[in-house]
Parts: sequence; structure tokens; C-alpha cells
Amino acid sequence: RNIPFVVAWMMIMQYTRAFSVLRTSRVKGFSGSIIGTRSSQGSLRTIRIVPSKSVRMNMETGEGNEGDEGARISVTGPVYTIDGNHPTVQLYTKEGCTLCDKVSDVLRSIQQDHPHSLEAIDITDDDKTDAWDKYKWDIPVLHINGEYWTKHRLEVGEAQEALTKAQDGTFEKQKGEPNAAAMEKRMAARCLENET
Repeated sequence: RNIPFVVAWMMIMQYTRAFSVLRTSRVKGFSGSIIGTRSSQGSLRTIRIVPSKSVRMNMETGEGNEGDEGARISVTGPVYTIDGNHPTVQLYTKEGCTLCDKVSDVLRSIQQDHPHSLEAIDITDDDKTDAWDKYKWDIPVLHINGEYWTKHRLEVGEAQEALTKAQDGTFEKQKGEPNAAAMEKRMAARCLENET
């Protein structure tokens, strides 16, 4: 059964008193990562809970049981396509992402002068766990022809410049691609270092 998040939080708070820094566990229908640190006296100092993907889906929709995606709708698929040899922009997104809608609007506004196709990739789809792990805190994330381009926001001038380069074959993968999973591992490692 799906349980309210507050109840799960209280159960995990009690549960974590017996454990140290990083655990993945299942507690009465709640699963996720638990990151906590203890003071030198052994008392719980900080805790952060990252629910598993299926629990996050239930918290967003308020429906279904753990593992059941309820009423969630995938937004994966073509937004618009154009024939010919033109760049394809991949928009990593999810249902209800308003920043993603703004980025899509910018791209649509220049599509006539800078022909390209736009496809949405829903990071919450079951088969997109790698995208979820990397981009869960940073959508929208954009790629051009499969190469990382930018994240969060997009200005018309930036879009025109990148699509011109992509059409000319001179676009290169940009620096700064987000990777939430790697960041979380570094944070957990720092917590462990601070404990010693």
C-alpha cells in the first residue's frame, strides 16, 4: 500500500537511528535512499531521504501503490519533425515542467529560420533510468544530435547559434553536463569523511 509521505518520513527517521551514513532500504512500503550523518557522540545530526522512483511517482500523482505509476503520463515522443538533413534537438523533460515548456517555445519560435526537429524524452519513463539519474535536478536538459548542449534556460540567440553550428557540422558537445548521481555519491563520500 502507498502510505503518506509524512508517515514514511517518521518511520524512516526512527529506522535510521540504527544505521549510519548511506543506506538503501524498504520500510513498510516505502523505499529509497537514506543519507544521514551522526555526531561524534552518536546522535543523529542530519538526514536526507530520496524516495525511490516508484514512490516519487505516487507522491506526484497521489494514486496507485508502490511500483504503480498511477495516472502519470509520459511525454516522450516527437514534438515536431522536419524532413531533410537537419539537426534533431532532444529535450529531457517530464510532465508539468514549465521551464521545459519555455525552452520548447523558444525552439519553436526559430524553427522556420533554423530548421530542426524536436523530440521530448521523459526522464520518468521506466526505460530512462540513466537519464533520471543524471538529470533529475536539472531539467530541462537539451542535446543536439545526441550531444549535450545546455540546461535550465535557453535564449533565442543561443539557440540560433547552436543550431547554425549543428547544421554546418561544427557543433561540439558542451561542458557542464549535469550528473546528479555522481554529485550525490560525492556528497555521501564527504559525509563519510566528516564522520571520521
